[in-house]
Amino acid sequence: MIPEAETHSSDSTDLSDSTDFATDSATDSATDSATDRGADSGADSAIALVGMSGRFPGARDTETLWRHLLSGIDGLRPVTDAESAAAGVPADRPGYVPVGGPVEGLEEFDATAFGLTDREADTMEPHHRLLLECAWEALERAGYPPADPGFPVGVFAGAAFPDYLLRNVPDLGGEPGGKALLASGVERDSLTSLISYKLGLSGPSLTVQTYCSTSLVAVHLACQSLLTYECDMALAGGAFLPLPQPAGYQWEEGSILSPDGRVRSLDAAANGTVMGSGAAVVALKRLSDALADGDTVHAVILGTAVNNDGRERAGYAAPGVTGQAAAIETALSVSGVKPESIGYVECHAVGTPLGDSIELAALSRVFTSARTEPCVLGTLKPRIGHLDRASGVTGLIHAALALREAVLPATAGFTAPNPALATATDRFTVLTSPRPWPSGPEPRRAGVSSFGVGGTNAHVVLQEPPAPPAGAGRPGPHLLTLSAATPAALDDLTGRLRAHLAGDLGRSQSLADIAHTLQVSRGRFPLRRAVVVTDHADALAALADPERRLDGETARRDPRVRLTGPGAAALASGLARLGVLLAAEGEHADLELTAEDGLVPALARLWLAGATIDWPALHGHEGRRVPLPAYPFQRTRHWIDPRPGTGGAPSSPVPPDLDHRLRLASPWLVLAADEDGEALVDRLFRAGAEVTAARPGPRLALLDSGDLTFRDPSQLPSLPDALVAAPRTVVHALGLASPEDAASAAAFAAALSAHPHLPDADTVVLTPAGAAPPPAAPGLRHHPVPPSASPDLTLAGLLAPDPRAGTDASTPTSTPTSTPTSTAPGTVRPRPSLGTPYAEPAEGMQRILAEALAEGLGVERVGADDSFFELGGRSAQAVRIADRLSRTLGIPLPATALLEHPTLRALHAALTRPGGALHPGPRPGAGHRG
Repeated sequence: MIPEAETHSSDSTDLSDSTDFATDSATDSATDSATDRGADSGADSAIALVGMSGRFPGARDTETLWRHLLSGIDGLRPVTDAESAAAGVPADRPGYVPVGGPVEGLEEFDATAFGLTDREADTMEPHHRLLLECAWEALERAGYPPADPGFPVGVFAGAAFPDYLLRNVPDLGGEPGGKALLASGVERDSLTSLISYKLGLSGPSLTVQTYCSTSLVAVHLACQSLLTYECDMALAGGAFLPLPQPAGYQWEEGSILSPDGRVRSLDAAANGTVMGSGAAVVALKRLSDALADGDTVHAVILGTAVNNDGRERAGYAAPGVTGQAAAIETALSVSGVKPESIGYVECHAVGTPLGDSIELAALSRVFTSARTEPCVLGTLKPRIGHLDRASGVTGLIHAALALREAVLPATAGFTAPNPALATATDRFTVLTSPRPWPSGPEPRRAGVSSFGVGGTNAHVVLQEPPAPPAGAGRPGPHLLTLSAATPAALDDLTGRLRAHLAGDLGRSQSLADIAHTLQVSRGRFPLRRAVVVTDHADALAALADPERRLDGETARRDPRVRLTGPGAAALASGLARLGVLLAAEGEHADLELTAEDGLVPALARLWLAGATIDWPALHGHEGRRVPLPAYPFQRTRHWIDPRPGTGGAPSSPVPPDLDHRLRLASPWLVLAADEDGEALVDRLFRAGAEVTAARPGPRLALLDSGDLTFRDPSQLPSLPDALVAAPRTVVHALGLASPEDAASAAAFAAALSAHPHLPDADTVVLTPAGAAPPPAAPGLRHHPVPPSASPDLTLAGLLAPDPRAGTDASTPTSTPTSTPTSTAPGTVRPRPSLGTPYAEPAEGMQRILAEALAEGLGVERVGADDSFFELGGRSAQAVRIADRLSRTLGIPLPATALLEHPTLRALHAALTRPGGALHPGPRPGAGHRG
């Protein structure tokens, strides 16, 4: 948040021809012919920017941001009095500036698309959420599948301090399972590795933290990783999402913030900055690979450099001229280009008098020659604010779009030059309105600067992209393939594609390339739609006509196919070359197709059925990847509101942080015998609390689900011996079904208090209001339940402080030895969308394994490729499921079987491979994530 700083000793990435960059001849590109524009002699070591994604103040994506910048639409906006009040700030407080740059919809997230439970999504830090979405979209916009792209992809990114942890989930670490949630969705150490895990990316995964230069340093590291072949693609970015949003800020004399809510970058009237919110990610590849693979290249990175100011500055947070100049000079040197060839520089320029002056002085040290056409300096910060950790990559996107569109950007609100700029008008200028960027003897080039608090400086040199090859215009029919996690998302995606085809960009793209891009970069969800079309006009008509669509839900992977009808032999030969599995004579076939419809309709049916198809081969390896609409995330509210301040009784008997309190009181044991008791179990489960239910049944038994049954109340004192984990809170709700059962509560409470492992369990007996209370017993509390009371009201009431003990039942009194996760009957979860299509288990052992996993995990169904962990499995469940399978299959199954082989297909392969059963392993500690 402070104008940032620089260094001497420099770490640079050479993206040019290493034999040329040190000589003047490497920069004599003025003699290059116009036909070579956009190509570079160092193409083998240059980096292509192939995908971009972001969320910005007032703009939901990078293309909207560009349109707004050209149209003069601000992302910074006034904050209303109601919004200020909601943020806890009186609008009339002295020094309060009601201006902000929020990202809309921060509370919403598509947990289903990423295979997250509601509790995981609710507690996940917003920086993690948005970077996860942006990483997905950057891959899709580059034309590659967002899950398991098939080659090593690195992830380099950073984020601001996790305000959500302090404001919204401060006690998460004390909740059951909370430490695991902190470690994998809140801690900044997990920022990039969680993306790698969720998207199946196997390249380096590094979290970068250098304050405001974070995301441009991430770009530098990504380029290094590509050039050393640690990965074949790299994602780089950053996020800054301060809370609360939307909100203004408190101005103080001497701070870097603007007293009037305006950013006057590079201007003589500059008096401070405004912090905006945002997240952005770019996808990078080696240029030679991008050209060979038919990728869309938005810009070319010729070189990068990173250094630090060391001690040559006024203070730790102050910027330094020498370090900034050294970073710019080094990036130009390793790029093999002269400063005179740079037509535009995207400046850090936060709008403070000192910071801007130092940056301009540094540029003047590098750009020393007078020019016929001065280099344009600019920044988008006056429109969207300073995005802190996301500012560098956002500036990179801005400069890349300027190169791609051949537009020299304007700097909003500029009126008079900063004094340091006024003395260098022969070298620099600032535009008040955008203008065309004319071509010249050399390719268009730009620089991007980002300087961080603490002195870490980064600079990147960009060049315009090479001209794309002309579209081949391959004849139809063409197969458009779409997939999504939900029917609503599938319809939204269809509408997005149709709108794209109707627009200027869509009309300019080859329909064959559009089909190729859809085929190779989408299609990982189970719900699928295929449309066979002939040309653009036919595609617009077909996408709007439900009768033209083929819909299906894949339930297999690589089904074996039998062809019938005339032409079957010829079609079979073509399908075999595309990798389709054909059933031999007499062999079982999963799918039968008639050959009369032809190749493309047959491929549509096969794709719907889950076949793996060699799509590049279908296009003769001539298909190009073109930018298409990204996946329409179906966002719903996943947000834990901050706990209200103390100092007054809540206005409602149900506290706003009830879910939090219920989790703190875990593990729960609930004795239920009717729908009222089951409603309590269901409510606890939805709150994310660890809950075990005990219900009347044929005998005293522990079920595979982790729940219990008992034959009659006389067996209740024996329940503790059957529990896997010690309960912290026990609810005896049998009296709700039968008032006479309340009498059994005293004996049950006495048994709990005398049990050697359960001395501290808090036992509450529920009875209908007006019914006789149970006999008094040590450790037993009574709570009458009013008629028609909601589960929320009942649970809030039984968590109220005990007047006898003077304690709050929601306060943990002991630490459980384990925290099993169980699912109450009647609350079976639907199978979450995992990014992996549901693959139907084969008959026999696979089906037995699937049924055991589904029952043990409390989900409707388990596919052959579904991960035990992605379905919410924990080690305590793995132990119970392994025990059940050992009995069912008659095979000694180690407790670690599911931990070592987490998919059904992998477990089946391990059980059936030659050499016998799995080796028994140690029993894992219950309650710890496997």
